[in-house]
Amino acid sequence: MHSGSDHVERIAANYERQEVRQIVITRGREKTCNYLGKHSPLDEAEWTLVRSHPEIGLSILGDGRSRRELLAVLYHHERLDGSGYPYGLGGDAIPIEARIVTAADTYDALTSDRPYRKARAPKEARLVMMEEAGRRLDSKVVSALLAALDSYTVRTASAARGISLAG
Repeated sequence: MHSGSDHVERIAANYERQEVRQIVITRGREKTCNYLGKHSPLDEAEWTLVRSHPEIGLSILGDGRSRRELLAVLYHHERLDGSGYPYGLGGDAIPIEARIVTAADTYDALTSDRPYRKARAPKEARLVMMEEAGRRLDSKVVSALLAALDSYTVRTASAARGISLAG
């Protein structure tokens, strides 16, 4: 991964703003399409709205950001095998920034409660991520994400025990 940490942080911030705005937009349309918190499968109109949220997010974020950061928002639901949305891009046609956001978003989705299922344990989520690596998710990005999660876990556990890792 050749992205610097500042660049990755900007991508993450843009992604978070876009996802929050998706919730705001959807709640604003609550009378016509309320899929957040829904316990049953989405109907076609709801799936259409879900699939449009990357484009809506892009229009909300607008100017003032790099083209690559904006593409991360637009393409964060694309998959290496071409099964994603909104355009069905695959492989190297998906910018690396979007592949980073996709992996993080997938891990977050797996480890978060949903109305229709409980969150998976981190160990189980890691197994799913490894199964999807190279098929739907970028294997280098998944490896980097899992390594970062390992590092965070070690630092957090060490800090909780009062052990300094600096040195």
